[in-house]
Amino acid sequence: MKPIQAALPFALIAALIATGAFASTDSETQPANAQAAQPSTAPATETASPNEVVIAYFTAIAQGDREKALAQLWFANDAARKEAIAAIGIECAGTDFSQAADDVFPRASQVPLPTRDQVADAIRKTLTGASVDIEGNTAELIIAGTGAGGRVLSILKIDGQWKIDFVRMQRRAGIPAMDEAAVNATMARVKINDEVIAGIKAGRYKTAAAANTDLSNRLDALPTAPAPVRPASQPAATPQFTH
Repeated sequence: MKPIQAALPFALIAALIATGAFASTDSETQPANAQAAQPSTAPATETASPNEVVIAYFTAIAQGDREKALAQLWFANDAARKEAIAAIGIECAGTDFSQAADDVFPRASQVPLPTRDQVADAIRKTLTGASVDIEGNTAELIIAGTGAGGRVLSILKIDGQWKIDFVRMQRRAGIPAMDEAAVNATMARVKINDEVIAGIKAGRYKTAAAANTDLSNRLDALPTAPAPVRPASQPAATPQFTH
């Protein structure tokens, strides 16, 4: 099985929470790929600073709140928005599958996994004091300790609210763009993962391993996903502001 590349690798969130806030352990219920994402119709969360919008985004990912995560992002066009919906679905896969399995099946290990709230709290503590450079309606926030020189996020003030520039965030992380075919292939995998999670909650599986096997088999039966489009040499488009 060849998993689709996630929007922001979970290694980033792992780095954010590796602050001694809690000890994590491996679970027997490792997820296979994606969890469904739906377009958000909810209004964006009010944010008072670039730090807060970044905290809102990463805590939403950790808690599996895809609508809230989507609401923290800015897109230059509808294609970028569709890519974000698919990407956020991939990002939420791990916590959503593990949460469903842990809620239904007893774990072999007696050491508890960190809860979503614990992960969110650790992210919040790490990012509250992150270095940010604000110039008018644009800002850059540096997440230290997540790679050589840290991860830099571009943030824009749109209609009075700070938003993360989704496309620039992806490309700065070295993640290629998804074209329409790649988005559709991703969402097909997302749909299957959603169905398996629904099956876990409905009691259709006797064990977490059985659920994971079914998920893997169904994903393997899908056509091979097209390769993502490599980022162009030109930087991502950003809105022009007047001061």
